[in-house]
Amino acid sequence: FYNIYLPTQDKWTHGPQSLRGALDAILDQLMQVRESSVLKSTVIRYGLIGHDAPHEDICPPPFRCQRLTHQSEGWEDITMRYAQQYCMDNPDHTIVYMHNKGSFNNNNNNVRIRRITTKAAVSDQCLTISQQPQQGCNVCASQLQQSPFFHYP
Repeated sequence: FYNIYLPTQDKWTHGPQSLRGALDAILDQLMQVRESSVLKSTVIRYGLIGHDAPHEDICPPPFRCQRLTHQSEGWEDITMRYAQQYCMDNPDHTIVYMHNKGSFNNNNNNVRIRRITTKAAVSDQCLTISQQPQQGCNVCASQLQQSPFFHYP
């Protein structure tokens, strides 16, 4: 499941390059997904918030994607609800949840964080966690932060 934010024209901070930068970030993440040995044939289900870009701009061949929704405004909870429902309907499946971190402020730090978190999420170690004997945890990420509350950045 992929939460995608694309800046609308009124939020472009660098002209049309703002949208191009966000689309480039998506392609960068999709290339990381493609490198995963486990995810090569998966369908990427995405929720789109902000600019209503054509499906082909978000999911070029050879990727297989399903657009779940488009909202002009909103937060990650929109896509997370789809992920939660999918998990309830398919309790034996493993999912990956990611978002295009830095699409609003596409700076070097956000690019670095996005690549690290995506690499962790699509790693074989994370994707095969459901095959491990349950030790009380079924969440995998690059890091867990405690402040201001427990969360995965």
